[in-house]
Amino acid sequence: MSPNRSLPDFPHWPVMPVIQEQLQSRNARAAYTRDMNPWTYALLAAAAALGGWFWWRSRVREAEIRRIAELYGFRYLGDALPPSLPMRDLPFLTITSVWNAIDGERRGRRVIAFDCRFGEGKGSWRRTVIAVQAEQASVTASSFDPDVQIDQIADWTFLYRPKEFAMVTQQLTPVSELSAYLEAI
Repeated sequence: MSPNRSLPDFPHWPVMPVIQEQLQSRNARAAYTRDMNPWTYALLAAAAALGGWFWWRSRVREAEIRRIAELYGFRYLGDALPPSLPMRDLPFLTITSVWNAIDGERRGRRVIAFDCRFGEGKGSWRRTVIAVQAEQASVTASSFDPDVQIDQIADWTFLYRPKEFAMVTQQLTPVSELSAYLEAI
């Protein structure tokens, strides 16, 4: 730092002289150092509250799914799926993340339920998938919702809601509805 300047001297950075010149100007320095207005604080507080609410809801959902797993004698797997689950056909090839997975047996059939994200970025969509190791004809849980998509891969039947093109969509199956599906299987 040179003795007669209050700002550091960075001769190797070509952009620094422009920034230094702007900061030496009284108006520019005030613009860089001025306090944020109350609306900025309000916006930051609202964003933090919204982020906190989403985090809290995900923790509540996880606790409820753990309770369901315990109730039905399933194991809570978290973000892992058993390797025996065939995910080799579309749309399951596009699954980019999995969470709240549970695995167990219900009435002699293996059942795996999990929350997941299909795709990436703005085009992604979240759904709860229920996989039953049984033939499609023997799975009656779809009678709850006529819009549920049913896919058969090998000896597994997958139930999930297809992607919707609407402004507001129900993405993850509510925990009470998931419990009813598991009860019906």
